[in-house]
Amino acid sequence: DEPNRVEVNAWITRVDPTKQLLALTINSVQPFGTAADQDGNFAADATLTASAIGNWKFPVKAGDAATDDDLQVVIFGPVTDYPFDRYDSRFEVHVVGADDKELPVALTVLNTDAFFDVGTANGESDTGGTVVDLSIRRSPSTLVFAISIMVLMLGLAAAAATAAYYVLNGKRGLVFPACSLMAAMLFALIPLRNAVPGNPPIGSIIDFGSFFTGAAVIAISLLFCT
Repeated sequence: DEPNRVEVNAWITRVDPTKQLLALTINSVQPFGTAADQDGNFAADATLTASAIGNWKFPVKAGDAATDDDLQVVIFGPVTDYPFDRYDSRFEVHVVGADDKELPVALTVLNTDAFFDVGTANGESDTGGTVVDLSIRRSPSTLVFAISIMVLMLGLAAAAATAAYYVLNGKRGLVFPACSLMAAMLFALIPLRNAVPGNPPIGSIIDFGSFFTGAAVIAISLLFCT
């Protein structure tokens, strides 16, 4: 509602849970009211600062338009909770005029990373800046895909255990087709696990929930059949 303001648009281009980083691109810094000249550029010198990694400052000269710039913001959350991992972050922006006074800022944060959903909420700042609190989680498509892979790995383990039961119950001795089937299942788990988006680290929920369990069941079934 403030007519004399600066509007800042920030696009989230990549969420990197492994490095605990959020890549942002500031692609629009537009002054309005007395902060702008007749051409829509800054009427006076201004400096844009943001709560990013490093001493991030972006000076803008009077009569010039601000250019795009990239920055990184820290996120917080356990990556080993994949695919149910969630992260929190905050992005704070200040625009200071030539008289060292804080200019009102309207901050818009948009997400372009298809693997994550990003929720935004107004935050509070003790220093007079504009803050957006970010809540980050896996997108529904990523979550469904990862859960499907987990169910598939457990299904292969169940199939191997069932095949081993019939082989052992029938006392048929060494059955090469059954052993080949279980060996193929065992080696198929690794590319299945690596197919999930996001490259989760070893020891994630997906491993203890399905990969380790499936590999153990198939390996034990194969050993008993041989």
